Amino acid sequence: MALSRDQILGATDFVFVELEVEEWGGTVRLRGLSAAERDAFESSVGVAQDLTNLRSRLVVNCLVDDNGERLFKDSEAKLLGEKNANVINRLFDEVRNLSGMSDDEIGAAEGNSKTQ
Repeated sequence: MALSRDQILGATDFVFVELEVEEWGGTVRLRGLSAAERDAFESSVGVAQDLTNLRSRLVVNCLVDDNGERLFKDSEAKLLGEKNANVINRLFDEVRNLSGMSDDEIGAAEGNSKTQ
């Protein structure tokens, strides 16, 4: 039997991952982007052609507390971008994986902004 509209909208379909970040002395919790969040992020990269803090801009969307609520606002990406690049890159890679974003898609966004 096919799912109903209410079943689809009521489904809990986010995956959460906890990662140990030795450099920060603890564990962080990440979740993948929603479809709307992913579209907004990709649009911000392509339209604004701004790669400033690309990794931290993505990661702030996905660092969450135990209730799944975001820890950072979009405006705080610059603050997170001042943290260790290796840590942010590990989190960025995990977020891309959770959100179904491939290297090719990120590369295309970066390439589009560099050529325009």
